[in-house]
Amino acid sequence: MRIPLNSDSPHPLHKQISTYLQESIENGSILPGTKLPPRRELARNLGVARITVETAYAHLESRGLIQGLTGKGTFVLAIPRKTGRSLPKPSQQASTLWRGGGSFIDLAYGGGDPSLSPSHEFRKVLNSAWTNAPATAAKYLPPTGLMELRKAIQSYCGESGIMLPSSTPIITNGSQHALSLVFQTLASPGDVVMCENPTYAWLLRFLSQRDLHGHPLPSHSASPQEWYDAIQRSQPKFLYLVSDFTNPTGLTLPTETRQAVVSAAQKCGSWIVEDDYCAQLRYEGKTVPSYSALVRHQQTIYISSFSKILMPGLRLGFLTPPPQLFETLALQLELDLICAGSPLQLAMAQYLKEGYYRRHIRRLKTQYKKRRDAFLKTCEKVLPSSSQWTTPQGGLFLCLFLPEGTQVQDVVAHAAEEQIHITSGDAFFLQSPRPMLRMNFAAESQNRSCQALEILGEILRD
Repeated sequence: MRIPLNSDSPHPLHKQISTYLQESIENGSILPGTKLPPRRELARNLGVARITVETAYAHLESRGLIQGLTGKGTFVLAIPRKTGRSLPKPSQQASTLWRGGGSFIDLAYGGGDPSLSPSHEFRKVLNSAWTNAPATAAKYLPPTGLMELRKAIQSYCGESGIMLPSSTPIITNGSQHALSLVFQTLASPGDVVMCENPTYAWLLRFLSQRDLHGHPLPSHSASPQEWYDAIQRSQPKFLYLVSDFTNPTGLTLPTETRQAVVSAAQKCGSWIVEDDYCAQLRYEGKTVPSYSALVRHQQTIYISSFSKILMPGLRLGFLTPPPQLFETLALQLELDLICAGSPLQLAMAQYLKEGYYRRHIRRLKTQYKKRRDAFLKTCEKVLPSSSQWTTPQGGLFLCLFLPEGTQVQDVVAHAAEEQIHITSGDAFFLQSPRPMLRMNFAAESQNRSCQALEILGEILRD
């Protein structure tokens, strides 16, 4: 770790070290869960006495920024962010993707349980790709992706009732890359994008970076007519909507409201950007049609990913635009990254064709449904009556709404002291944030997540 020290400074060396580390932690340069260098090692690297580093660490620990764990090392704790609404910064969002380790119970993670990833099966198809098609695995593929994979995706989606346009999908480095590609290619500064409030936190970053104007859609409790009228008033260029189990609330819009959205979009000439990150993880309830199916693909850009279901590190997804946008998006993708990774595309094509993916989803649905059910039952038992939460029919997340006036960042900080990683909801709101926590009920074992809820209930009662 490179820490700039100035021997001529009026501030003692331990103060310079602690100040540097504190600023790095508070601005997000050093993330929660990061293991700091051992005291002896850092002292040696900086050329200072060990007591100097010990004094600096002690100061940081007294401020609740770090914690030493016997036999494991010293780790950075989650800290409260400054109050006041601002669009989320990269450092604010990174913690929702980072996976805590060791004794931390991680209810903030942005994906499923990594321990359930099909490592053996995927290793098998990846080895097969190198064995059976080494030349293809080692070279660039067409920018739109391996045709074998594109056809396998189209076949799988058709079998699953997700009807894609006649044009095959464009392969991307995950759905986030696909979303970025759409706005980079089709949006201009000042364009209006309507989205739910709260919504996918990374979408808010795209709006901020590209100077796009975000307008909130009505709540799920609003009538179809209210949705239609809101869209007509804003005349958006884009409508960003999650297919099912919206991140962060876990809720799903009913068919009647979707039909109103489609009708309003057609009248306004708006593009519907449909983000299907885990519609296949439905545990109960009636399946609702996708926006793409309702509008027959003329105004929808359908985005999906294998990352949330298989493994987040896979970074492989796709988008299916209407024919008139296909070449434009394909050209921009080629300029961005030439193509997605060749070995992964070969492996994923085989994984789909041999039925591994469908079987993996069935296994996940069994596990995650049990975890969701236990999580909801524990919410009923241990959370204060003043709290409310959503009840998703599938997916990975739910929202815990806290009483007005709750200092959510204090709750996050107290949870970190108990080795629990949770996510403040303010990063998900386009405007008028409510005190909220986004909770991942799927990423941890049933026992660990329910244990964390019991501790959280005690914190909320204090």
